[in-house]
Amino acid sequence: MRKSRSVLGLSVAIALAHAVSGTAHAQSACQQLISKVLARGNQATATIVLTQANRLSAYGAMDTLIPVGAYLTNAYGHPSDLLYSDRLTPGLKSQPFSVANGDPHDVWIALDGSSVHLRNRRFGNVAVVRAPVCAQDVLYGFGPPIGAYNGGQQALYVLSFSSATGTQD
Repeated sequence: MRKSRSVLGLSVAIALAHAVSGTAHAQSACQQLISKVLARGNQATATIVLTQANRLSAYGAMDTLIPVGAYLTNAYGHPSDLLYSDRLTPGLKSQPFSVANGDPHDVWIALDGSSVHLRNRRFGNVAVVRAPVCAQDVLYGFGPPIGAYNGGQQALYVLSFSSATGTQD
């Protein structure tokens, strides 16, 4: 019995070491991606898409993100509009993502790749994606929904970057 507990303990320790190593690698990949984007002009743009279990989706283009302190954030405090699938275009009852009804958002992306913070200025909600993953030049991760309703389930956030020159990274 004592030997099987030791083997179980060793297995748990190995699994934890792999999990920590994977998180460090993901953050390193995100830090490399952000550095690569900023190397082309010290500013970037990003496209963000989020989807939630309640079938709500959002899309937006984050224009002119610049490094401020330890974050890549909206330039000059100008928020970016996110368009939501539950906002229908006036006069077109079946057309979602009303351009006339977007929500202004602020974004803070940690330069070390450890987190993404997204704040809805209309409602004041803040969603934090901790330990995002970067692969194929895309940053993604799970975090609380930006809206007030989602049945307690996490939302998926995906960001694709372009450099200031407009080149997809």
